[in-house]
Amino acid sequence: MTATVPGRRGLGAGGDFAMRLRETMISRGIGFAELAGMLARTGAPTSPATLSYWASGRSRPRRRSSLGVVQALEQCLDLEDGELVDLVDIDAETWRYRSAAEAARLLPRAKEAEDARRAWGLRWDDGLRREYVRTALDLDAPDGEAILHYDVVLTAQRGGADRLLAVLEAPLDSLASEEARVLGADLGRRAALPGGATLVEVVLPRPLGEGEAAVLELALPLPGAMERGRFVSWHMRPADLAVTEVHLPWREGRGERGAQGGRPWSVRRTVATVGRAGRRVDEVHAGPLPHGALLQSVMAEVVAATCVLEWE
Repeated sequence: MTATVPGRRGLGAGGDFAMRLRETMISRGIGFAELAGMLARTGAPTSPATLSYWASGRSRPRRRSSLGVVQALEQCLDLEDGELVDLVDIDAETWRYRSAAEAARLLPRAKEAEDARRAWGLRWDDGLRREYVRTALDLDAPDGEAILHYDVVLTAQRGGADRLLAVLEAPLDSLASEEARVLGADLGRRAALPGGATLVEVVLPRPLGEGEAAVLELALPLPGAMERGRFVSWHMRPADLAVTEVHLPWREGRGERGAQGGRPWSVRRTVATVGRAGRRVDEVHAGPLPHGALLQSVMAEVVAATCVLEWE
């Protein structure tokens, strides 16, 4: 059935939302009654009259209770996360009431990662929930070689999800190393990002069913990591729990005041998260750590963030 969606001049505030909703309904051939039925089936019932008001610009969603409806609209209309949510001014104080895609765009290197994603023809919303993400640099491996670990526990939020994008603080050629080890997935396309990082397409063995879980583990050598004295983890997609670690080795020398037992490490942790007002940076001077110590950062309910661990 062809949609009949009224237009209106002089939309004012909220006009971009109204225009985007109206144009999408027309292009999809969906009318208000049909869309209301689709919303009801997702658990976000909304009347055709309300949808008509929103599409004409006569009113717009403002309350927090409307957020779920706007997100459901994106789902029903097969839009990316944020294509509608980011166009309304929901009355809220934190980013959890806006799209994660908008938050991720404020991170460093986000533009380059976004350009690569679009060139590869991938959706930003990959349909995979990151329940646990561990990004670790092991500088205390038995053979003395630095190893980068990237471990993820995923749950499919929709059927057919089969790949994700990851930003790794590793040069492009390191992922082609014969010593790289990947369990639970294959590495697909890759793109070099500024500063020596790499955007990686991680492809699961098969598409997941809705609610199905998957675990992937990546380990690759990272020559020269010790000398750089700096390790960064990147989170451009939401994660329930994100852990960043650096395993520091024993080093010879005397401790404070000449005490025996090895020279301690001087370390620093900097966490940058995205909030409604923009990018927030929390810098923590952890001070000295004993030899063979674990430098760690743990973040819960991450929307978009970076974590920088430094040592000397």
